Amino acid sequence: MTTALERRMEIANLVGVRGKMHVDELAEYFNVTGATIRADLRFLDDNGYIVRSHGYALVNRTVLSQLAMSATSKRQGKTSDFGELIANTVYCGLEERSTVFIDSSSLIRKSLRHLTDLKSSTIVTRDLNLIQSLPQIKDSNFFVTGGRVNTELMKMTGSHMIRSLKQYRFNSAIVKVSSFNPKLGVFARSEFDADMIRLLCELSEKIIVVVESEAFNNNDAFWACEPSNIDMVITDCNLGDEVEDSLALNNVRIIKLI
Repeated sequence: MTTALERRMEIANLVGVRGKMHVDELAEYFNVTGATIRADLRFLDDNGYIVRSHGYALVNRTVLSQLAMSATSKRQGKTSDFGELIANTVYCGLEERSTVFIDSSSLIRKSLRHLTDLKSSTIVTRDLNLIQSLPQIKDSNFFVTGGRVNTELMKMTGSHMIRSLKQYRFNSAIVKVSSFNPKLGVFARSEFDADMIRLLCELSEKIIVVVESEAFNNNDAFWACEPSNIDMVITDCNLGDEVEDSLALNNVRIIKLI
């Protein structure tokens, strides 16, 4: 759901692009009441971001960038907090000398930089950037799966990667998912990613998925696993009672930032 700050920034941007916009146009665009839009416009006007005139909003371009910087700073702070939550959750869930699969994900990779050790675990990954991103981890052994190198994303892929993965057994697997339905489970953008997640469910004692808020709105095509295959969801958003109840029925533990 769009926050008031994000909506107000978008209003200022829309007005800047179109020159001016009427209250009724904005209310229809954001699917909110006219009263909500008028409150937004009062805020923007009082703070010098726009000028109101006869039911229209005109942009004040000199301070528009200040609002954009404020929203960006807020998002970056949230991302940093979410990274710490991921790192702390992963660390607390590790047993000494575990064998762990860590999937290719820039979010997970950056999150683990908060840690100074991984409890002497064996780390298996297809992320070619992971090892060099964690120079502070001295107590663990790192292994990269076989497979074909995706040079754009710097990760291993293809059927040989799947065969390579079958050599291992994991105490836990940590995967960031791009599409999550609390009733139907995890979906993936590619058939290969879906196959990999299904295989990890077979090879791992515990499946941990990292789910950013937008994943609940995505509708990727390839089904990967049932909610009951997941042991833990780490998310940056408030899921709501209905979603939490649905996950609880499948014994999924929820760790959330909000």
